[in-house]
Amino acid sequence: MAESLSVVALGALLTLAPVALGQEASLEPLESPLAELSQVVGLRPVVIRYSSPGVKGREIWGALVPFGERWRAGANAKTTFTFPEHVELGGRSLPAGTYGFYVVPESSERWVLVWNRAWEGSPNEFDPEQDALRLEVEAREAPFRERLQYSIENFTDWPPFEADLVLHWERRRAVVRMVFPEVRGWTPPG
Repeated sequence: MAESLSVVALGALLTLAPVALGQEASLEPLESPLAELSQVVGLRPVVIRYSSPGVKGREIWGALVPFGERWRAGANAKTTFTFPEHVELGGRSLPAGTYGFYVVPESSERWVLVWNRAWEGSPNEFDPEQDALRLEVEAREAPFRERLQYSIENFTDWPPFEADLVLHWERRRAVVRMVFPEVRGWTPPG
């Protein structure tokens, strides 16, 4: 009991010390804030975790994110996707699980989306042998968006449960249709 009180007291002292000495504790916003999207599609949530970089006046496609090179599809840490059920992405099958996510922009209009089984560790640790799915998509012109954003849109309330998975940054937007053909635990009424 005395040991836990000492830890609490030490924490309070370290937190308040700068204020007591006339210094303000400094909090700085992250340049690429952490983001998490959790959206139930069917009965269980699809979860996307990423850091959201800003355009900040920079040229993005073909410059900051070079054409033909793998990009972590976020900033700082690996971007990850967790699918609670077997899913079809753009008509291609992917087992339930958590995946590291990357984009290879071949051009402004044509991207390759990569879901990789190695979802932990540094975003620079990449083994193409661990690719679970590579999917070519069209990246279309879109209204300007300062920060990278993922969204799940246009989802259905009835099987097969479906939704659009959207990646939107700067003036580019890629959309992939997700379909959950088999959902455990769901019984149709009637």
